[in-house]
Amino acid sequence: MSTQSKVYISNLNYHTTEEELREYLADTKALRLKPLGIAYADLPTAEEAEEFIKAFDGKLFKDRKLKTKNHVPYIPSQKLSRLSSVNSIKRLSRNENREVKEENKENVSTAHARALVEKTFSENGVFVKGLKSKTCDEDLKTIFKEFNPTEVTIFKPRGWMRGLKHRSHNAIVTLDLPKDKTVDDVVSTCNGEMCCGNSLVVTRAFLRVERDAEKLGMEEKMSHYMKLMSPQNRTQKD
Repeated sequence: MSTQSKVYISNLNYHTTEEELREYLADTKALRLKPLGIAYADLPTAEEAEEFIKAFDGKLFKDRKLKTKNHVPYIPSQKLSRLSSVNSIKRLSRNENREVKEENKENVSTAHARALVEKTFSENGVFVKGLKSKTCDEDLKTIFKEFNPTEVTIFKPRGWMRGLKHRSHNAIVTLDLPKDKTVDDVVSTCNGEMCCGNSLVVTRAFLRVERDAEKLGMEEKMSHYMKLMSPQNRTQKD
């Protein structure tokens, strides 16, 4: 049996917060949790760590199967004092460089994951893309009328696409949702609806974008939102 009381948890949903994970593992004796796509859970004893692994390995949490195992700390296997040749020194140098690169990669991944976790989805706003240039507020209010739209902000991007075609417009629609409806209901109902001849793509809006929309001009809003919605700043749907 392992003497290690720290458990490594992987395959977490990137939007998982520490509070959600702590609530999910409330019946265990985990002392400390750090979710960022992966997490480490500190248990009081090695025996409880083993029980934790057996209980949660493969268990479904937020549509993802958790993977758990004992955390194995890095222990250097070579020391300079034991090296007896130039080749050994070169070999150690290569190993150290590899470890530095892996550590840097992990730091970048952790920072990126933290940024994704910190982004919060709006509870009453959706992002709509694929609009024709002639689309107006009333057109969108008609599409979303079941969900009480209160404000529509249409983004008109600069420039042209190849073939001298206008770039499609996008919008944020703010809603006064009925008590029995959620933003997910809006997305599932309105995604794919036809508006002025185009099929709409409807996704949840980031709260940060909705809040900042009041401070930015139309063109600035579009640039600001599209940066956040770019592949580098979004995770794929689980």
